[in-house]
Amino acid sequence: GTALFGQNLLGDYAAYLEYVAIAREYGSRLVGDEDSTQEIPRYEGLDYEFSDKYDYPGFWFKNIELSGRTKSDIDISGMVTNISSSQKKTGEPVKFDINGTDENEVALTVNGELNYLEEEPRESFNVNYSGFTLSKARISPSDLLPYELKTGQGELNVDMNIIDKRIDSRIDYLAKNISFDFEAAGQPKNRIESLIRNAIGSTDQIDVAALIDNVDGPLRVRVRSNVDDLFMNALKQTVSQEVENAKRKIEAEVQKQVEGKKEQLEEFKAEKEAELRQRYEEIQAKVEEQLKVVEEKKKELEERKKELEDSVKDKIKDKIGIDF
Repeated sequence: GTALFGQNLLGDYAAYLEYVAIAREYGSRLVGDEDSTQEIPRYEGLDYEFSDKYDYPGFWFKNIELSGRTKSDIDISGMVTNISSSQKKTGEPVKFDINGTDENEVALTVNGELNYLEEEPRESFNVNYSGFTLSKARISPSDLLPYELKTGQGELNVDMNIIDKRIDSRIDYLAKNISFDFEAAGQPKNRIESLIRNAIGSTDQIDVAALIDNVDGPLRVRVRSNVDDLFMNALKQTVSQEVENAKRKIEAEVQKQVEGKKEQLEEFKAEKEAELRQRYEEIQAKVEEQLKVVEEKKKELEERKKELEDSVKDKIKDKIGIDF
């Protein structure tokens, strides 16, 4: 995120700080007592005290109504209150609230406060600019994201709070309903470009947040974006795809080896099946031969049995006289 968007966001931030510096320069003139003069020696006499009820500042513009048009044709209007030569006399900080839209619903809002009532000067403001087109724009000047957008809308929001020399600020940028013009860029030149296209081509929204502060110590600048997650997910997907491709390649090689062995196994199987059939036929022939022998023996036994029965009958007939 920092590599892609840091330069643009921090460049804009420097411009915002410049406006604050101008406000503080002129505001510092409103902090002191405008009536303070060198004490003049005087003779003895009476002291008279006057009420400070009507001790107004040199100038005090309580309400200023503004209207106009920006360079991008946004009609704006608003109010600035309590511009004075001494905030301590008015007891009021400078406040401003300006907003407007154009015919395409592009909106601009600027509001804030310049407060020099206390010992430490305070400036705070918010700027919101939304609805502007991103067609033919680039999300980032970085070579890592060199593609123009075909469609999209942008929104920029800036919150800045400065107390004396302490800064607490945030810049949010949102590009939504976007589509990149990859066709105009041609084919990816290397694997990095392919990875980037896979990452950003899978989303219709990119958000960036820059947090800048020195509240708890030295100045810190942090830039966050969903592009970081998009790149990481695309990288994981690419690695996963590479692993899957390698897996399929290995499986194909194994299958090829198995197919080669399979033919040998089929030949071996056919050979053994032929041997088994031959052995079975031989055994079957022997069994049938044995059965034939058994049948012959059985026939012989039946004949022998018949002969014995006839012999017994003859003997009974001869001895006893019974005829069967």
